[in-house]
Amino acid sequence: MRSQPYWRLQPRSALLAYIGVKMLLSHHFPIPTPVSLAIIAGILGVGVAASVLAAHRDTAALASPLADELHHLAEIGLRQGRRIVILVVGSTVLVVGLAMVVLPGPAFLVVPAGLVILGMEFIWARRWLCRVHRAVGKDRRTMGLPGDLYEPACGSGDRANGAEE
Repeated sequence: MRSQPYWRLQPRSALLAYIGVKMLLSHHFPIPTPVSLAIIAGILGVGVAASVLAAHRDTAALASPLADELHHLAEIGLRQGRRIVILVVGSTVLVVGLAMVVLPGPAFLVVPAGLVILGMEFIWARRWLCRVHRAVGKDRRTMGLPGDLYEPACGSGDRANGAEE
């Protein structure tokens, strides 16, 4: 814990000292409640005023040994948060698309959309998308339809753009 300047400890000490004296004198000399509240408000007001006035003078940067590590941890946390959001959204779209295979709906559009969303972060989804694209391409050529409108980045092998998992 960082050591605090003496003037920051005085209001707390004065408040505790007042409360202690009030408790000791309560049987012999009772202090009325409005007077007691006024004294406590005055002590706290002096402490707040001293903090506000001293804040302008206390502009030295805090030296933290964890500053660089905290920045790195924040980047990792944001990256993992992005992966979780993509996983949840992409999985939801993919499951809805798979349900549309047996239910009414454009499953042939929604399933690839889910794979595209998941493929933003996960290589297994890119591989599945490439397999779907190859299968659709074979079917299109078999039916004599024109070339592909969309060409995903599927390498010649199973790896998609050399991305890592």
